[in-house]
Amino acid sequence: FELLPYSLSIYLSAAAVVYLLIGFLLSRAFISPFFDKIARHPVLRGPAVGFGVGVMVYLVAMVVHVTFNKDLDFRYLLLDITWQGVEEALGGLVVGIVYLVVFENVFHPVPEENDHEDQ
Repeated sequence: FELLPYSLSIYLSAAAVVYLLIGFLLSRAFISPFFDKIARHPVLRGPAVGFGVGVMVYLVAMVVHVTFNKDLDFRYLLLDITWQGVEEALGGLVVGIVYLVVFENVFHPVPEENDHEDQ
């Protein structure tokens, strides 16, 4: 953080906004029909989408040269892009689990109209 040319509070505020945007991007990509071919089950779909979003976000950050490291070498790039993909894959897993709980009512299924008998 010593390499920042501006105050830490500005960095932390901007980081909060960026992580909210990444979360929005991940949740929108999660429900995109494009990823139906990759995985239909939310718990498998989340990490796949998250890994893709993580790699994409890292590539954008690399292009605009947002880094805390002065020397970029191939090993650092490979390690950092792998970490970003794994980190967002875990975020995608959380999105998949939340999707199951909220939208598919895993714990409290809502009975359909045809499920109850006429009395």
